[in-house]
Amino acid sequence: MNLAHVVVGRQPIYNRDLIVVGYELLFRSSSFLDSAGVATPGDEMTASVFAGALSIGQRRLVGDKDIFCNADRGVLSGAVPLLLPPERTTIEITDSTQYDAELEEGCRRLIRAGYRIALDDFLWFPGAERALEIASTVKIDVRRHGVDHALELAERVRPFEVQVVGHKLETEAALGRCLDAGFDLFQGFALARPTTISGAKLEASTLGVLQISAATLDTSVDIRELERIVRRDPALTVQLLEIASIGAPGDLRKPMRSIRDALVYLGVERLRSWVTLLMLRSTRNTTADELVTVLARARTCELLAGEGDAAMAFTVGMISALDRFLKIPAAELARLLPLDNELLDAAFAFEGPAGQLVQRVIRAESADHSDSDMRKAITQALDWAVQSAELLELSDAPAR
Repeated sequence: MNLAHVVVGRQPIYNRDLIVVGYELLFRSSSFLDSAGVATPGDEMTASVFAGALSIGQRRLVGDKDIFCNADRGVLSGAVPLLLPPERTTIEITDSTQYDAELEEGCRRLIRAGYRIALDDFLWFPGAERALEIASTVKIDVRRHGVDHALELAERVRPFEVQVVGHKLETEAALGRCLDAGFDLFQGFALARPTTISGAKLEASTLGVLQISAATLDTSVDIRELERIVRRDPALTVQLLEIASIGAPGDLRKPMRSIRDALVYLGVERLRSWVTLLMLRSTRNTTADELVTVLARARTCELLAGEGDAAMAFTVGMISALDRFLKIPAAELARLLPLDNELLDAAFAFEGPAGQLVQRVIRAESADHSDSDMRKAITQALDWAVQSAELLELSDAPAR
């Protein structure tokens, strides 16, 4: 189990009233470099980008604004799963990506799933008409082209009814001319420079990733087996609940009350997409002493809850201990985690039956005495947590 650090850059995108309507995510992470300082391959880096977005959480990154994000060819071919919210995400294809039949089909697949396509740093190329027919947005690099050429390029793409973004606007004069020319959106230093958001994130254990990969790639997926794997790994739990909270394309957001709820709601295909993303991350993992605390609290809550509430009690217990694991104050963590409000209120405000149970367990953890049922549950839970943590730590130990 690993507690890693991720830094994400973001630059706002403005409408014609100069109100922020979205952010382009600009990822800045040492995880994109190997031990020799060499950049990782494109698909692996893209997988790191999306995993980082899930780890920090879209609420913290962009609030209620739209997301603009560059994607490598692997996303468009389907090799790298895309798990950002479709109704709010625009995928940017850079001018360095060769537009061919495979890429066009990938774009159409993403559009069918609810995503929008932008042509980033757009240059006219043979066959550009086909790309413009499916794109919803064109970003024109004003610094690269110069204002006059950028305005000419904007006029050339307007018949395709795309939004035109004035990109890399570095002076008030360039911004003013693009406004006068009828550009739709605006981005650049003349408006705002990129800022960074940093945070801690949980990395899934090697064993957890391998086990859930095997379970989901099996022809007959056993939800109970998946639940058994996920519940031993806080990183897998948080990612699973977060992805489920995004919802499928076209679906309304549905509250997730437990790990099992999230597994059933996602379905086999989206579960496999998530597992593919985990496999592509290629992280180096270490152990963490706090893992036992997280697992023991979750298991204690489960043992003490009634049969019908055990699944939710386990999930709430685990979430309530993540502040110690991530070294983030509980109030801040409750604000940042993009999870169902009922889970967060129970875990951090101790509301409802599950919340009251968690509060009892937390008090018992530091008490010299407690009732016999509580002592028995804590002892059994600690045994289970130690065994689980040892398995995860052994799987992450470096080879000798």
